[in-house]
Amino acid sequence: MKTIRLLALFVYLVLFFTSYANAQEIKTETIYHPKLPNEDLNIAKSHLTDLLYQEATPGLKNYPKKVLVFDDRFEMVYKKSSRIIKFSDILNPIVVTKRSQGSSYNKYISLVLKNNAYRDNLYVFDDNTLKDLADHLFYFQHKLNKIRYDSLANIFKPVATQYCALKVKPQVLEEQRKYIVQANMFNQQKAYEKAVELYKKVIEIDQVAYPAAYSNLALLSAQVEDYDAAIYNMKLYLMLEPESVGVRSCQDKIYEWEAQISK
Repeated sequence: MKTIRLLALFVYLVLFFTSYANAQEIKTETIYHPKLPNEDLNIAKSHLTDLLYQEATPGLKNYPKKVLVFDDRFEMVYKKSSRIIKFSDILNPIVVTKRSQGSSYNKYISLVLKNNAYRDNLYVFDDNTLKDLADHLFYFQHKLNKIRYDSLANIFKPVATQYCALKVKPQVLEEQRKYIVQANMFNQQKAYEKAVELYKKVIEIDQVAYPAAYSNLALLSAQVEDYDAAIYNMKLYLMLEPESVGVRSCQDKIYEWEAQISK
């Protein structure tokens, strides 16, 4: 009898804490995608420095005492701590996010760093300043993305040339097919980031067996407004399928995404 009571109490506690956790779950939404400032590098550095001085991280009593912005990173020094963030380590598209509930810090910029192993948030009270900060972070991220993606595209060129010369193309492996089916399912459910992850797995298994992985990655990246990645992946697809029926529309997509970045 005692055992039954203990078991019943255990089940009750599990159900209670599960329902409590669900009640406390806070949803987030993207409320702003940054635009590329039309500035030269030195002016952009100056503006980003001024904006970062207004950053107020919850838990820290003071604003930054010192801010330094370099071509590849920014450094913020507080009274008892500091933070250094490299622009090349920012993996996700920079956006302004809003929590469904919370304190006055419910709007912020979330930065996913170093293969999702570390996340850093930037908080600014004023909405317009927060958007301006997102714009200027995007300026530096885009600058480094272009260098990195151009370099990777050059490395990919001989791989694509070799593929195009093959009379018999490699077949899609069963493991790749599994990821393709799953990615398409998540795409239909509008879970675009999950679909991106799965298409990247397809490419990791074999770079060229399924060229459409690159065009699909491009379209999915555009859905989350990561236009740098969208352009890069579409260019790789065109290297692999230069005579595809859809070449014209693919190139036009690149033009559209370039305009989205610059607008």
